Amino acid sequence: MKTKQLTVLLGIIILLAGLLRISAIFFVWDSHVPWKFEPEEIADLLVESGQYQFDFYHLTPVTPTSFVPPVYPMLLAFTRIVGSTIHTSLLQIIQIILSCLVIIFLYGLVIDVSGNHKQALFAALIAAVYPPFISYSVDISTTTVETFFVILGIWLAVRTVKNYTLINAILCGVSLAMAALTRSTWLPILPLIPLWWLGNLWKKWGLWLKLSCAMGLAAVIVFFPWIYYNYRTHGVLMVTSTNGGLNFWIGNNAKSNGEYIFPTQIDRALVESTLEMSEVERDRFFYQQGWQFILEHPQQFIKLAFRKLLYFLFFRPNIGSSLEAAEYQLFDLVKLGFIV
Repeated sequence: MKTKQLTVLLGIIILLAGLLRISAIFFVWDSHVPWKFEPEEIADLLVESGQYQFDFYHLTPVTPTSFVPPVYPMLLAFTRIVGSTIHTSLLQIIQIILSCLVIIFLYGLVIDVSGNHKQALFAALIAAVYPPFISYSVDISTTTVETFFVILGIWLAVRTVKNYTLINAILCGVSLAMAALTRSTWLPILPLIPLWWLGNLWKKWGLWLKLSCAMGLAAVIVFFPWIYYNYRTHGVLMVTSTNGGLNFWIGNNAKSNGEYIFPTQIDRALVESTLEMSEVERDRFFYQQGWQFILEHPQQFIKLAFRKLLYFLFFRPNIGSSLEAAEYQLFDLVKLGFIV
């Protein structure tokens, strides 16, 4: 295909993506759950008091927190300050733009990996019509923002070993650090990138070291304000957040079913026993509880792992904790499209 044809086709895909995401506003937002998610509560308190605070699901006093990584709550706070009464619409506009940029980045990534423009267009089309990408772009969710940073970061990592450009390595570190500060589970990807570069830059040790150090330094600079805040707040060096232990336990306990279950519905007494702990101690405690379950019930853990994999590849019966409360319009049709 000629460059002009490719540009037109990609433009049509982006236009389709934009129209689908704008249309989703009328189907998704009215179905938003009646409660506020953790980033929303933190954003509201940040706007009201100037403090990054949380109250552990209204079970403890409001205190400075590291429960949720900072990027998304700060984005929500920004839209509340700038948009005031129209902050929801402003957030949706920002997320729709980021979601469409993801499609462009994915197109570039596939071309750099495969060199095949048809494959790149097909990948872009999938991203344009993928139901979760559409719905999450207009709802309160980190998905759009983290996907933006992850796809951009991986594309920059690929381009770094294609043209050995230092600026790409730096921007790669910035982007992937921002992804980890949006959702903590992306943190392990950072050390994996230099290992992947090593395979592509074998025996070019000086170049590999320069690019890896540039990426690492850029990531450290991005992480530093949050690490400093965590140290000042909790007295420990912490790169991401304190919600990992709780979520790990939710996924690994006697009542786990591969879905999200609200903590107090699993074991209220256990949760309440942690309320006098510090936030860091509570995080460690729930990690210990999760590991204890795994060690004592290895067969159940393996069954849960396969069930989670099935839900990941196809669909989650409850799409998290919000389906029953949200009552999504056209949900059966959306779920069918998601499976396809």
